[in-house]
Amino acid sequence: MGPRSAQSHYLDRYVAAFESLDVEQGFQNLSTLFVTLISKKYYEKKALDDLEQVLRELWEQQMSDGDEAEADPNLSSLHEMYKHLPDDKRMRQVTIDVFQFHLASQANTYASLSWTLSILLTHKEHLNHVITELNTVAEAYGPDFMYSVEALDQLTFIESVVQESLRIAQQSITLRKVMRPCRFLGKALPEGLYIATLLSVTNSEVGDNEPPAEQFDPDRTSMARQASQYSISTFGHGFHACPGQRFAMALTKVVLAQLLVGKHSLDMAALFSFPISIPESTVGAVARALHPCVVNYTKATQKKDV
Repeated sequence: MGPRSAQSHYLDRYVAAFESLDVEQGFQNLSTLFVTLISKKYYEKKALDDLEQVLRELWEQQMSDGDEAEADPNLSSLHEMYKHLPDDKRMRQVTIDVFQFHLASQANTYASLSWTLSILLTHKEHLNHVITELNTVAEAYGPDFMYSVEALDQLTFIESVVQESLRIAQQSITLRKVMRPCRFLGKALPEGLYIATLLSVTNSEVGDNEPPAEQFDPDRTSMARQASQYSISTFGHGFHACPGQRFAMALTKVVLAQLLVGKHSLDMAALFSFPISIPESTVGAVARALHPCVVNYTKATQKKDV
């Protein structure tokens, strides 16, 4: 929300609001959802009000000082998008959009990034392949390749690694509404019924020529694509696909590049093994690990050419 939002006066309140709005604990511990239901979303509504107040102050300050260096184009574009609404409704809609963006692009993105890195650290051959691909793209596009969309698009193996990591960690529920009466697997489904599919189940169904579901294999994505583009779902498909997929992929590639081959790259060693256990009660989103995944790291002493 612009450089000014990093000031403690705004940031501390901003963080506090998102701590209350974060749904991560609900995904991992269903009992927390009952607190939300019993309180009729009291704490969540209050946090949204607090977040709205912070964004209102930022917007009013931005409008009053006219300092383009401090102005945030994202905040401006949101207000422009909802300029047809009265001030109070416009501010609320801007707040909701900011919350949803953070929810989608931060919580699950960082969880999926953590899974990708953790699994790579326990699969040396795939880690070496990733480093080789990063070095190859760096040689073609220069040391600042990670800031080029075209260069990032060349990192196709990393995309397969991310997709396979998400397949293993994905616990999302997909809801579909029956639009007209039909029969499915011998059962009559009335109009208006909602059907829930668990990606943790569907992503564990493998074809005859695929490796076991519990095995990490980045080539699985291409196998599935040849068999059926819908047999594995990580970011979703078609109209219902995750709108943040490209952002999440780009962010993961940039972070991996910085950690593995960048000027401040690290030598890392996992103090855990694969497979990584997840809580049995996990429902929704990308799973979190049941136990801490500790990594020893030091500053890399030399360029990682494999």
